Amino acid sequence: MCAVGAETKRVSQLRSYDVTDSKSNKMTIWQASLATSAANSCFDPITIGSRVYMDGGREANNPVRLVEVEARKIWCPSTGDLKERVKCLVSLGSGYLGVNSMQEKSLGPLSNSLIATVMETEYTAERFVSTWEGECLKRYFRFNVEQGLEEVGLAEYKKLGVVEAATETYMNSLEQKVKVDDCVKNLHENLSRLVKVEFLQEGKRLILKSH
Repeated sequence: MCAVGAETKRVSQLRSYDVTDSKSNKMTIWQASLATSAANSCFDPITIGSRVYMDGGREANNPVRLVEVEARKIWCPSTGDLKERVKCLVSLGSGYLGVNSMQEKSLGPLSNSLIATVMETEYTAERFVSTWEGECLKRYFRFNVEQGLEEVGLAEYKKLGVVEAATETYMNSLEQKVKVDDCVKNLHENLSRLVKVEFLQEGKRLILKSH
């Protein structure tokens, strides 16, 4: 998870584990969840230990690059050769608000900042795909509702029905159904390849072997 440290205004990665150059943040999952969702317009910053955290959306609205760096630290810190290790990466967006809709509700500099943040999310996704070139084929899956959420703000929880309907319409499209099927097949095939289980019977005893 990502949040912004109020003291530095920089992204902090919230971990429950150690990596090569950083230690665990020693916080619970509910604390990390509050920190990463503490958007200024909806929630107060949260204090954890001696640190104060705010929503990481402004600085890492699409944290796919941070995930990539984190994966390297965990799986291949010495070589950085990650592409052979990543079998499936799923990216979930929070819905496309629509630039025209935001411009019509223009709030001056605040509106411009919001538009820039929303657009950066998709630019980040596109840059990630272009950097990995053909490596992303059948391994990287991004789902982000494209229409129907233009009038739904961060604090409008009463519009949950609108969110559900827009998401259902999006996921029922042929394009998304194909992506979901490919994603499921990818996970199933790679899981079978990575963890092959064999049962060998020796008398009355069963031995479980993993490869």
